[in-house]
Order: sequence, then structure tokens, then C-alpha cells
Amino acid sequence: MNNVKSFIMKRKLLLKMIFSYVAVGFILIGVFAYVIIDKVSDNLTEDVNQSVIRMTEQSYNTADILLTSTYNYFAKNYDNQVVYNAMYGGSFTYIEMKQINTLLSEMKEANPLIDSIYIYNLNNDSVFSSEKPITPIADFYDKRLTAMLKEKDFYKKGVFIPRHEKYTELAKSYEKNWITIVYSQFARNSIIDGALVVNLNQQMLQQLATKGSGSGSSIQSVIINDKGTVISHSNPSMVNKNLNEEPYIRTILDSTAESGQLSDTINNQSVFVSYFKSDRLGWSFIGIAENESLLLKVNHLKQFIIWMTAIFVLIAAATALFSIRMIYMPLNTIMKRAGSSLQVGLKDGSQLNEYELLTKSFSYLEGKVTDLQLDVSGYLPAKRKEVLRSVIQGGYTGNAGDSKLTELGLPLHAADCFQVCVIRLDEYDKRLQQFDLADISLFKYAISNIAEEIITSPMQREAMDDNDDTIMLLLSWKDGELSDTAEVEQRMADIQSKVAQFLKLSVTIAIGPVVQTLKAIPLSWNQAYHSSRYRLICGYGTIIAKQGEASSIHAAAEHDYPLALEKHITDQMKLGDKEKFQQAVEQFFAEIRTYQYDEIMLYVYQLTVMAVRASKGMVSEAELLQSGMLSLPETIQKQETLEHMITEFAAACRQVMSQRDYSSSQTNVKAVSLIEEQVRSGYADPNLSVEGLAEAVGFSTNYARKVFKDFTGKTISQYIADFRFDKAKELLLSTDLSAGKVGELVGMTNTNYFYASFKKHTGKSPVHYRKAYMLDAMLKDVKEDETTL
Repeated sequence: MNNVKSFIMKRKLLLKMIFSYVAVGFILIGVFAYVIIDKVSDNLTEDVNQSVIRMTEQSYNTADILLTSTYNYFAKNYDNQVVYNAMYGGSFTYIEMKQINTLLSEMKEANPLIDSIYIYNLNNDSVFSSEKPITPIADFYDKRLTAMLKEKDFYKKGVFIPRHEKYTELAKSYEKNWITIVYSQFARNSIIDGALVVNLNQQMLQQLATKGSGSGSSIQSVIINDKGTVISHSNPSMVNKNLNEEPYIRTILDSTAESGQLSDTINNQSVFVSYFKSDRLGWSFIGIAENESLLLKVNHLKQFIIWMTAIFVLIAAATALFSIRMIYMPLNTIMKRAGSSLQVGLKDGSQLNEYELLTKSFSYLEGKVTDLQLDVSGYLPAKRKEVLRSVIQGGYTGNAGDSKLTELGLPLHAADCFQVCVIRLDEYDKRLQQFDLADISLFKYAISNIAEEIITSPMQREAMDDNDDTIMLLLSWKDGELSDTAEVEQRMADIQSKVAQFLKLSVTIAIGPVVQTLKAIPLSWNQAYHSSRYRLICGYGTIIAKQGEASSIHAAAEHDYPLALEKHITDQMKLGDKEKFQQAVEQFFAEIRTYQYDEIMLYVYQLTVMAVRASKGMVSEAELLQSGMLSLPETIQKQETLEHMITEFAAACRQVMSQRDYSSSQTNVKAVSLIEEQVRSGYADPNLSVEGLAEAVGFSTNYARKVFKDFTGKTISQYIADFRFDKAKELLLSTDLSAGKVGELVGMTNTNYFYASFKKHTGKSPVHYRKAYMLDAMLKDVKEDETTL
């Protein structure tokens, strides 16, 4: 017991803090509980809504299947000989009446959805039903349907007719909700003289459609037609009522969607409504869920949690305030006693309260410590990097034995062979689009680490991040320590392999020449950097060594610009031959592939400028902007390999050619339409000619002939002749004008030429053609008279 008291006395502050944390914990638990129950409530609401959607969809599918199968079944039996005799027979024997009654009873018993079936024979003034063999129409109980059948526009009521009927049969009153299907044919006066009537039990349809859907009193199932009239309802008293004025019904009927959901208020109750529309039936299937009754228990639980949370929060808040007071008072006393010492180094210490004084004092001291650490730890790496850059790129005035280099961790005094390698990250612009600069820096840092891991004794290595996509690698060793000069290239190949394996990146490496002094290192770096530019020719993932590709390229003589190849490219652009254009582009780049780097860049730039100039004569300024042609010179200069240059250049030029071809095609279509219109309006002009039509559309005669033939399959002359002879046929058959006059009216003033041309075109002379038509007309009239007799 004494030990417990001793612990409490020594750990008062700890116990007070624990007490306050417990109070805060109660607050957090209460808030957490409220968030959880709110989330559960939302999830349950969503589950209920999904249940309503599934129920409505199930009701829709079930009702659609039931009604469709029922309709099809009786449509098939409508052609039954027994049914046909019942609708149109004049008199019936006892056996025939029995046969009809038996068939109707069997059809009723075969489908639980059917309440009754009867056949009207209006010519015989009788009705056959599944209950009675035969009844006079005047005595039949379904008076309202009898009156409906006699209406002229009965067929406009639709296939499925909802009805609420009250009738008396055998001194017993009945009240029925039916969905009636009428199979009939109309007489000449559009009035039905015989009909097969099937009454479906609406309540049975409701039960079958909602069976297994889990619907209860809180979920209603409703079927309405396109007028808002209730076909089926969970509440039978609602059948045949029109709900068109209800906002949610109006929304559903106006909707063009096949299905949907909405929230609304019905009888001051918040409801969730789901609906499916059947175009085949013309009905909408609706599920209505009362949210409040479905989530009653959840809401009660939510209110209980809210109240309990509020009580716990109040209790915990009061406890926390009490605990804070107990903790703060002793701490306040300590800070007052230490105030003067905490203000050391702070100019505004006298104006700060206790907590601000404590915070700023520690911040001030922490900043001093951090600055000191940065000064010590940051000086060496920054200075080391600065010195290493001056050694590699030039500017360092010391020698390899300087103590300054040793202090900075650059033991170059132990080596007398130096070599600089330049590592360049391939597809740099693409990487910039994928990653930010921080990520690119991490990639370069990882590549530097890989290089330092691979290059081991006897070589020393120093890797340094340079601008953009470049990493500089300084190698040093003692003369005679390398057994093979190709060892450096092998190490570079290993670096490429590991970078591809671990970073999934490609790098190109250029190797500078070996130099013997510290001051000659910039010469090695300069050679390596300029060699790395020949990635343009060698491609990605290559090693460009002094002894390899770069040396032969550097030594190449100057070359003249391939003007003939450039002209071939622009000519093919203007002609629109994309295949030959592509070949010309590839020839141009194959020619300059052996040139020096600066020549390649200059000549490619000149080619793109000329391509832009040629494009301006092919398409509009807006189309040039859309194709990216105006920015092509700048885009090409950013490409890292000749293959990428070819791809970018060819793609932009092909798009310009496609745009020019499309514009030309549209112009040609308009020209062909204008020529056809000119022929239709001016065919009677003897001076109508191909030359005149070509001039009207602004084309040369030969080009007009070619375009018209390409689009219509006919020559212009053939089109004019066909149109004139069609008009001549019309005039020969519809007027008594002479053949010569007809020729003049269609633009052929030479009668002999008209006769010869007409006979060549139709196989008959104009007179023969007219007589043949008149003879055919007379024979047709004779045949019609014989048929009438």
C-alpha cells in the first residue's frame, strides 16, 4: 500500500496526463461511434434502395413474361377453328356449344392468371363464356365491355385494357379488377362483329409479379400505362385510378430513359422510387419504398448513439478541463521562475506569454543547432561537388597532389590516368511528362549509385549529376593497372544492363579519351560530351567510344545540303503520293545519316522550314495549326534520334496531305452538283457544252471531265445526252408535238441528228417509240375491259 502511495506521489503529473488522455479518448470514441452509425445508416439506406430496384426489375421481367406469353398463347388459339366458329357461326348444335364451352374452360384452367374467357358473336347476338355455354348479349353480365365493343374506335384502347368492374350474376354481386385482352377483326364499318375476350386477374398478376421480391407493407409495387392510369397496385382500390397529377408519376412519364430512380415525398412520407419502362407493353413498373418505416430501427439506434455521444463528450470535456488546470498550474510556476533565462537571445522575450516564450526559446536554440549542423555537414558535399565540376569541365587551377582535393574526398593524386564518361538518360522529354523533376533527380541518383557499385578497384570513380539528362563520371587509375583498354567499355555495358534491369530505363553512354594529367581532364569531358550527341545517329542504349562510332563521324568531311532530295520530298507532298513521299523522306535521312552532328541538325531544320513553306500553299492557316506543322521545326529539334525525327516529320506532313485531299474532295463534290444542276436547268439550250460547264465551275475541261466521271461513273456528254433523251421521252408520251419540235425543246435543233441519236439511245425512232407506247396503252385497256366483263 505504501508503495502505491509513493508511486502516486512521485508520478502525479503522469497520472494527470493519463487522466486527460482518457477523457480525450472518450470524446474520440463518441465521435467515432457517431461516424460509424452514420456510415452504417447510409449503407443500409443504399441496400434498401438497391432492394427496391431489384424488386422493381423482377416485377417488370415477371409481368413482361406473363403478359407476353399469355398474349401469344391466345393469339395462337385465336385461329382455332372452334374459336372462329364461335365468333362467326350462324347457329350451333348442342355438341358445338359443349365443345366451345369445354375449350374455353380448358384455356382458363391452363393459366392461373386468367379470371374469365368469353367469345362474342355479335352477328348471332350471343356470348360464349368459360362459365356458361351460350348467353344472349343483352343478358350477359359484362355490360360495359359489350358497349365498348360496339364503339367504332375501340381498337385505340390498346392491347391491354385495365378495368374495374361491378356486376351481378345469379343474384350474387361481384367486384373485379381486370386486365382485358380483346382479339378481334373489324367489319367494313370498323365495328367489331366477333371477339375473343380474355380477362386477367389483376390481383393474381400483382402477386406473381412481386413473388419472392421481399416486398412488404413498406414497399409498394405499381404498374401504370402511358396515360398514368393504374394497371396494377399493391392496394387493389387504386386500380384504374389516374395518377397523372402526382409529381413523381409525371417525372416518370416524361422521362426518356428506360429505367431510373428518384426521391420524392408522398403523403408527407419520404420515399425512394425505382421504375422500369416497357416499350412493348407501353407500361411503367414502379417500386415505392417508404424510407422512414424501413429505417425506423436504424434511426432510433442513431438517435440513441447521438445522445450517448453528447453525454460522454460533455463529461469528457469537463474532465479534460479539470485535468488541464491541474497540469498547467505547476508548469506555469516553473516557466515564471525560468522566464529570464529563456529570454536569452530573443529580442521580444518580455512581450511573450509563457507558452510562446517556451516555444520560441526552444525554436531559437533548435535553429542555432540546426544551422551549426548544416554548416558542418553541408559544407563538404557542396564544396566537393563544386570542385569536382571545375576539375571535369575546366576551371580548376591546382594539381592532383593538392591537399584540398584530399580533404574533400577526391584522392586524384594517386592516379596518372583519367577518363570522363557521359551518361545520358534516353527519352528525357517523355520522362519529364511521366515524372516530376524530383523523380528525375532520384533516377539520376540511382544511376550514379549503380555506376559506383559496378566500377571497382583498381579504378576510382566519381559520379556527379549534371544538367538535364546528363551524369558525368570521372574514372582514374594508376598506369598499368588495367589489363585491357576494353575493360571500361565492358563496365559501361554492365551499367546499362543494371539500369535497364532495376530502373526499367535506357541510357546512352559516351566515353572520352584517356588523358594523363589533371588539367587535361576537360579535354576528355569535351570529347565525351560531343560524342554523346551522336546518339542521334547511333540510337538509344548504345555505347559511343572514342575508338568506335564517334571517331569516324567526327573525322568526316563537310557535306553539301541534299537539295534534290528536299525538292523530291516537297514535290511528293504537293502531289499527295504518301507512299513515294515516305520513300523520299527515308532517302533524305539515309543520306544525312553519315554527316556531322551540326550538319544534320542544320539540314533537318532547313528541310522542315521548306516543308512548312510548301504546306502553306496546300492548306489554310487554321489547318496548319491543327496539324502541328507550324511548330514542326521546333518539335524536330527536340528529337533525340533520327528515327524519331523521321516519325514526327512524316506524320505532320501526311496530315497536311490528308487535309488537302479532304478539302479538294469537298470542292469536287460541289462542282459535280453544280454541273448536274446546270444540265437540268439548261438542257434545252443548243449551245450547252462541256467547255461551258467546266468554265462555270472554274475547272479546266479535262479536269472537269475527270472529276465528273470519278464521282458519277458517266462522262459529262453522256449525262447531258441521257437527260435530254429522258425529257424527250416525256414530251413524246405526254404531248402531240412532232418529233422535230420535241428535239428542239430538248436542245437538239437538227432533226435528223435527233432522230438518229434517239434511235441509237432507245432502239426505236421517236415516232415508233410513241406508237409503241400508245399500242401498249390500248392493249392494257382492252384487257381491263375483258376482265370487267
